[in-house]
Amino acid sequence: MEPSRELPPERVRAAFDALCRDVGAFLESNPGFEAVAVADGGIALGQAMMDAVPPIRRVGILNASFHRDDVGLKPIPKAFQPTDLAFDTEGAQVLLIDDVFATGRTVRAALNELFDHGRPAEVRLAVLIDTGHRRFPVCADFVGLKLPLEADRRVLVEPAGADASAPFRVRLRGLTTAPGPA
Repeated sequence: MEPSRELPPERVRAAFDALCRDVGAFLESNPGFEAVAVADGGIALGQAMMDAVPPIRRVGILNASFHRDDVGLKPIPKAFQPTDLAFDTEGAQVLLIDDVFATGRTVRAALNELFDHGRPAEVRLAVLIDTGHRRFPVCADFVGLKLPLEADRRVLVEPAGADASAPFRVRLRGLTTAPGPA
């Protein structure tokens, strides 16, 4: 089993609060955006943001599994969350939410799925963690925590318990040294 390390809850809480503050400020001055979480990782983040960012009133779900170019490495699970958008994407302003931005493959696949439903006027991306592993010319508009890691390292974001000091647990897999400052 590869080593893993958990980020301190106060660091995760600070990242979540920063993300919500930045997204909230943007949405206050840019009303009309529809929030859409990327399944599966972005769903819990989208729900938590809906509770913390008043302009977000609902969160749609976007499943990009069928558009992934690495489906052979990450097969589609038997039980998966289907795309569920409660708005017409044609001409819409969309805030795409995901837990971790690594290579950009998931975002590319999510954009393909989104465009299958219509052509939005604008798409913005909000992520809790950006690892800097970018392989596509895509970047997030809103980032809770930039956490540069080596390419073979993975970040796992899981909902924390109701009594936790942060809404999520963030584990770094394969990490042999402590992560640097945010």
